Amino acid sequence: MISKCISAMPDVVMLSEINPCSEMGGLFFDPFDPLKHFQKKYPEISYKDADSFKAIFYERIKWVIEKCKKHQKSLVIRDHSHSDFLFQGVLEHPPVYSFLNELYNVVPIITLRNPIDSYLSMMKHFSSATDVKSFDEYCKRVLAFIEKYSFAEVFLYEDFVDNPDRTLQRMCEIYGIEYDPSYKNNFHEITLTGDSGRGSKQKLKEIKKLDRREYGQDFFQEVKESVSFKQICDLLGYQDDIRPPQGLD
Repeated sequence: MISKCISAMPDVVMLSEINPCSEMGGLFFDPFDPLKHFQKKYPEISYKDADSFKAIFYERIKWVIEKCKKHQKSLVIRDHSHSDFLFQGVLEHPPVYSFLNELYNVVPIITLRNPIDSYLSMMKHFSSATDVKSFDEYCKRVLAFIEKYSFAEVFLYEDFVDNPDRTLQRMCEIYGIEYDPSYKNNFHEITLTGDSGRGSKQKLKEIKKLDRREYGQDFFQEVKESVSFKQICDLLGYQDDIRPPQGLD
């Protein structure tokens, strides 16, 4: 939702969930890209080669950047960080930032949600696309993510839904793009990947906090016992506000 609001700003080009080294997913249908087909279909001969991936990524992103410059657009890339932190361990050098920062002046921001809610959402939609199997392990990955991008300004989802105008104004200031308050009229019409969280069209139109997903006693205990979650609370100001599952108060 935050990415959609940024996309609604004047002269912004948004590339959503980009990651040149991601191994997630199956054999996607993409007639335009023979490389993706080759990688997924024949992994035994298209082994992972970071230098080759970097060269191909540079070539393609350079073309996009040149088009944006020609048409006076601002390019914003939504990094698919799931690939770097929640799948097969934590990457030492997240590729989107580390690759691009070698050639361009990359201005990163990070957005985070209460780990309780983001973990419940992940396990509902993408439990098979992560090697994280416990809440505390998930929180450790969140802490690793924060550490890797310690130089970037952090924006919390909860602050955004409480005051989207103020949050977006600050984001636009960092990016150096024009803030347009009329984004509220059309942000919900923008199509991006990663639209799984809000479900109905009506929810997509509303900028407000969603109800917490249901959880059981085991998850409640995981949260209460997670040392890493307590560290996140201390760092970001979150509260340990989880209640016992319904009927167990």
